[in-house]
Amino acid sequence: MIFIPPLEIASKIMTLIQDADKEVIIVSPYVDLSKWDKMRKCLQKAVERGLKITFIARRNAKQDMSFLTSIGIHPILIDDLHAKVYINDDYGIVTSLNLLLYSDINSIDIAYKTEAKHERKELVDFVNRYIVDVKKIAKEQSNKITQNITEKTIFFNEYQVGKILDAFENKFWDAKFNATATYVFGSGLFPFGDAMFDSRLTIRISKSRSDFNDIIQYLETLHFEDYHEFKVELNLKSKNSYHYLDFVPTRPIKLQELVTDYLHVVKTILKSDIRKVLKKQQNTW
Repeated sequence: MIFIPPLEIASKIMTLIQDADKEVIIVSPYVDLSKWDKMRKCLQKAVERGLKITFIARRNAKQDMSFLTSIGIHPILIDDLHAKVYINDDYGIVTSLNLLLYSDINSIDIAYKTEAKHERKELVDFVNRYIVDVKKIAKEQSNKITQNITEKTIFFNEYQVGKILDAFENKFWDAKFNATATYVFGSGLFPFGDAMFDSRLTIRISKSRSDFNDIIQYLETLHFEDYHEFKVELNLKSKNSYHYLDFVPTRPIKLQELVTDYLHVVKTILKSDIRKVLKKQQNTW
C-alpha cells in the first residue's frame, strides 16, 4: 500500500470518486457536507454521470445527510460503525478520516491507498463480511417501492420512441400501443393498468381500484433480474385519476439495453401470479 500524507487525504478521496468508472463504496461513520462545497460538487458530478454510489454511515449519529438524499444518494445506516473505507473500481483507500470538513481542516489522520488488486479485494471483502453485503442490499433496495419521486428530465426522440414501439408491438399482440412524440403508451398491457415507456417505465393504475395496495405489495415480492438497476417509485400525489409506478434507471443505459430491461419487467409481471390478488372492480360509469 502507498502512504497518503495527512494534508492530501481528502483530495485523494475526491480523486478516487472522480476516477471511478462504474461504482464507488464510501464507508464514513460520520458525515457533514453542509459547508464542504468541493466534496459536494464531487459527489454531485458522480451522480450526474451515473456512478453507482454505495454510501454507508453510522446509525443514531447526529448528522445532516439531507444533501446526500437530495442528489439521490440514500445512505445505509449501520450500528457501531467506526471503519472508514473508500473504494472504486480499481483501488481503495483505508483511512481514519470521516467525510467531515472539520476533520479535513483540523484532524491529523492517516491513510493508505491500495496498490494491487488483491489489496482492493480485501477491502471489498471486509465491507461485505463485517459491515454489510453491498450486493444484497442493492438488490433489496431495487425491489423496494418508495415514494421518492425523481424529476423526469430526459425526453426521447422519434427514433427512440420508434424502437420501443416496434419491440413491444412484436411481443405483446393483445395490447394496443400508441406512439407520441416522446413516449409509447400501452393500453391494457397489464390486467390492472396501462404502461408508458420513455426514459423510465411507468405503470398507470386507477385510483378507484380497491385492490391497489394488494397490487403494490405483490409487485414488491417479484425479483426483476434486469441487466441494470432500477429504482421503483410510487407517485400517490398525482392530481388526476391515477397512481403512477415508475421504474427509473439508476444510471444512463443504452437504448437497446433499456428496451430489453423493459421487456423483461413486463414479462416478469405478466408471468407472475398477480392475477390472484386482483379483485373484480365495479364499473364507475
